Amino acid sequence: MAEEAPAADLPAIIGALAQAQALALARLTAPRQVNSSPAVQGGNISAEEAARRLGVSASYIYKNARSLPFTVRIGRRIVCNAGAVERWNRQRQTAGKP
Repeated sequence: MAEEAPAADLPAIIGALAQAQALALARLTAPRQVNSSPAVQGGNISAEEAARRLGVSASYIYKNARSLPFTVRIGRRIVCNAGAVERWNRQRQTAGKP
């Protein structure tokens, strides 16, 4: 492309290449974002968010918190480990349970 372009177009081509190089370098050096949702792998999510992901009601999560392996009670509040919710859901799906 640079060999065939007129000399007058070379500054624009160099600028475009520099911009592409800067964008590529920025992507390589930026911290990796796996997911922009509030649930960072292994992070905590609310019972309401866990319920939404599992397709159940939040009251189901609260009522069954003691038997659900991904819940942690903090006072009256229930929080859920996002990674554990996903693993539990996959296990349930592969076992053929709803």
